[in-house]
Amino acid sequence: MRKRKLWGPREEYRTYLRKTCKLFPTLLGHIDRSRVFLCGFYARNSGHLAKITRNSNPWAVMIPDFDYAIQFWDPRFSQSHESMKIYVMLHELVHVPQGGFILGGPEWRKLIDHDVQEFNMLISGYGLNLENVRMVMDGEAALFDKLKHDRKDAKKRGIKRFPRLPIFK
Repeated sequence: MRKRKLWGPREEYRTYLRKTCKLFPTLLGHIDRSRVFLCGFYARNSGHLAKITRNSNPWAVMIPDFDYAIQFWDPRFSQSHESMKIYVMLHELVHVPQGGFILGGPEWRKLIDHDVQEFNMLISGYGLNLENVRMVMDGEAALFDKLKHDRKDAKKRGIKRFPRLPIFK
């Protein structure tokens, strides 16, 4: 028997999109929330809690008002606490480049791949096992302070890092 997924739009998750963009205005200032489609799926299991995709054909024909779609595995996402939902939303939105919403631009509807710098930023801020994920509710100021402290500590120990964001210089 084939595995089945049941899909549906999830406008109720837009609350977490708004909160995430408000908590992280520097990291996510370029996000056009109205152009992000939110959907959920039910399945017995999933390889991811959420996943962002660009809106390309044939789906772009059906939902042309959106540039990106975030797919949530509803059974797990809906049972997560709010800070985990904000963290997941942040993690997915970090994949959208600065020019991702500029129609016809070179970055339009593109995605940034996972990279070491992204994982470094999120793991440094919230822990390898997300033991500090509740700190996400403190926003980017707390994250930047933690990363700056970690960077100073790393310099003292002779470790060099190359963060993605120029704000860490």
